[in-house]
This record gives sequence, C-alpha cells and structure tokens, in this order.
Amino acid sequence: MRLTEQDLSLRRCPKKFDLIQELERKVMTSARAHLRTYVICPGLMYGNGEDALFNHFRKAWMHPEEELYVIGDGANVLPMIHVRDLA
Repeated sequence: MRLTEQDLSLRRCPKKFDLIQELERKVMTSARAHLRTYVICPGLMYGNGEDALFNHFRKAWMHPEEELYVIGDGANVLPMIHVRDLA
C-alpha cells in the first residue's frame, strides 16, 4: 500500500511513539506559519548502527556467489533511507 500526503493524518502508531507523532504535528502546524517544513516517514532506516539490513548486506559481501533471500516474488517496495541521508 502506497501512502501519500493525504494519508498522514490516517496513520496510527504504538503509544511509545506518541511523542514523535506530537512533534510531527507541531512541525506541520509551523508550516502554516510560512515556514518550510518536512516530515519524513521512511519505512526502514539502515546504517550507523541500525542493523535491520546487516545480515542481508553481510551475506551479499561475504558470499557474492550466492543468491540473496527474497520475500515473495521480489516485486515488493520498501522505502529505505540511510540514517546519514535522513539526518
């Protein structure tokens, strides 16, 4: 499912992320005061200690002759961003 700007208000998050969601709301409210603001919602962050893709990358580096594991038919899209690019 692809999300758009209009879907931002429909997102529901676990309670532990309430503070982050509140900060997003404040940023979006600031945008109405003629400030240029952005809320970035990456699907998966990697790099600099984020290890969600570590095993996948390690296998690619250490065993380039082997095929990587693919979930489903491989046509899925997962928005990802390196933490340095996000910063």
